[in-house]
Amino acid sequence: MDTKMKSVLGSVLVIGIVAAMMTAGTQSWYSDTETSVGNTFTAGTLDLQVWNSSDDTWVDDPNVPNVNYLWNEMVNNLAPGDSGTITIPVRNNGSIAGVADIHFTVMHNYENGLTEPEADDGDTGGDPGDGEGELCASIHVNVSYNGNKIIDNKTLEELNCTDYDLGNLPAGESRNIVIDVWIPSTVGNEIQSDSCVVDIEFSLDQATD
Repeated sequence: MDTKMKSVLGSVLVIGIVAAMMTAGTQSWYSDTETSVGNTFTAGTLDLQVWNSSDDTWVDDPNVPNVNYLWNEMVNNLAPGDSGTITIPVRNNGSIAGVADIHFTVMHNYENGLTEPEADDGDTGGDPGDGEGELCASIHVNVSYNGNKIIDNKTLEELNCTDYDLGNLPAGESRNIVIDVWIPSTVGNEIQSDSCVVDIEFSLDQATD
């Protein structure tokens, strides 16, 4: 083997040794590991409560006060021109901010028979059972939350099965829901003896802001 060939082989051998050393070096980095242990994740809470003025306590469903009690006799012997206002405090007893919501559901709309004045005013009565009365379409409602009017001059019939966001309710804080109801003096005899049964649902959803 001549001198030139020996020199080439020697160079190849040196390059191979250096490459092997470099490869071995990349596989043996220093390392150090620290571990954070016992980390606990805890879910927050949303807990809507409604003030019950009959016993001065915050309550949850199904102990929410009936509006008949809050309005006393006003809702039970209605006539054109009648009006009333109630204030219902609500509180977020949880740890997460929420958005308060109100939902009206008309459960029954009874005709309850047909008086002579009703018939004279053109009320045909129809079926005396559920769904034929005129009172739900004659009771008007305003709803304000924390001083801001959210529902303006809607009838119970118009409010049926509609959700309304009232506004923010931070954790640990309370706000007032004010509900005004009235029957315009322009309403006539067609509502005599009718009755309107309504559920009012208060809810609290997680705030996304």
